[in-house]
Amino acid sequence: MRAFRKSPTNSSPAARLLIAALAAWLLSAPGRLSAKESASATTGAFAAAFTDVRNTTPACQPRLHDEVWVVSSRSLGCPDNEASPLQLETQQFDLSSHIWNASSLDAFLAASDPAKPTVVWVHGNWKDAGTARGEGLEVYQQLTSGVAGHPIRFVIFSWPANRTRGLREDARRKYYRTNSDSYYLAWLVSQIDPKVPVDFVGFSFGAKVVIGALHVLGGGTLAGHALPQPIAARAPIQAVPICAAVNSDALAIGRSNGQALPVVSRMLALNNGCDRALKHYPAVDPCNRPQALGYTGALGPLGENAGKLRQVDLCCAVGKEHYWGAYFYNPSIVARMRPYLGLSD
Repeated sequence: MRAFRKSPTNSSPAARLLIAALAAWLLSAPGRLSAKESASATTGAFAAAFTDVRNTTPACQPRLHDEVWVVSSRSLGCPDNEASPLQLETQQFDLSSHIWNASSLDAFLAASDPAKPTVVWVHGNWKDAGTARGEGLEVYQQLTSGVAGHPIRFVIFSWPANRTRGLREDARRKYYRTNSDSYYLAWLVSQIDPKVPVDFVGFSFGAKVVIGALHVLGGGTLAGHALPQPIAARAPIQAVPICAAVNSDALAIGRSNGQALPVVSRMLALNNGCDRALKHYPAVDPCNRPQALGYTGALGPLGENAGKLRQVDLCCAVGKEHYWGAYFYNPSIVARMRPYLGLSD
């Protein structure tokens, strides 16, 4: 399995295949990413890309008019046990000195600017806090590379996706934990100035967080939790779920995330019917054995909101790999995303 190149050298081929198949469940290929996902290495590479811009075109120069933030729910547990307002941890990246600075949720909310769309990236599984920051910077750089103007506020929503013991058990824990993080993300967006456009992009379980948050923003309840007050009318919301590790019928009328489509102006679902990890998605719920939306596409009746959803199967472009970089290091795929994320070529 390409995504797990560092298999134990003392295991049999059959054992390695079994380990690879189990590890494929909704996980973001840590062996494949080991060189890229060191937070310090990624931040260093990000900084190096901006070291010398004297001979570059304006479109390739540092986008110092942007903002890059981390908002983290890693310290939070069950919503029933959390203080109000939520104590989300916040950091801001200094695009000039290339360092992270501690900040506050108040400062983040005060920085809202209707002229600067907020783009929220939600990572997949098996990410510690440092890896999530480093990967987020890579995603930001790929989305904005070569794009002049169009200032954005890029937010890395960091949720507790550290690898835990037991491959099957880890996938099931995250399957249920992401419901809380969807609520936390929805609450965060509900605090942002409603004049500010907010767009979402998420990979695998991160896409599940995104779709769940949209459902809550649309007035829905998730795992018994809803926003305390109806969300006020706000600027248009767009979303790009990638390889969404959420049930294939989640967007359908009356289903678990049925209020997600009504709240967006449009959604681009980047699916992959060849994805070897999503193929094993039914194992997260052995009783119902659902398929993943990112594997089969959205199923079930969507009603009047069906026209908001555009789905593209990228099997031929990406193959079997379950890896966020396979999408963000592909210029043609990134070009598809940008119009949905406050950017354009």
